Amino acid sequence: MKILQSFLLIVLLNSCGPLTNYREDPILSPDSNLELSAFVNRTDTAKPNFARVVLTVEDKKTGKSTELVTQIGDAMKWAIGWYDNNIIVAQSSDIGTRSWRFENGNFDELTVTPEMHEFAEQLRIEKYNLDK
Repeated sequence: MKILQSFLLIVLLNSCGPLTNYREDPILSPDSNLELSAFVNRTDTAKPNFARVVLTVEDKKTGKSTELVTQIGDAMKWAIGWYDNNIIVAQSSDIGTRSWRFENGNFDELTVTPEMHEFAEQLRIEKYNLDK
């Protein structure tokens, strides 16, 4: 009986805790030309992206993918989304709101406008089912 209890505890910890990497479902840009996904390395502490949110954008026309290791830590609540066809916003409890324009395979960080901030905050509220 103790072996079964130990096994169930290990399975529960591996499925619920930060012992596995995390990947969000991809999000298509409003014009469907780009696909955004987020990945968190929760297992390999030797990598520089450990516990950081990594954004990947795939150009659906060319198939080319580009990654950006953000400074968003996975220990806090965070959310990402498309603000428009090529602008990504992210809201994180640890670093606030950030935004990037994705053009020609490159990420360029933008100054966050009040509208972007409100949009990003709403993404986080919806993702975690929070009350504003």
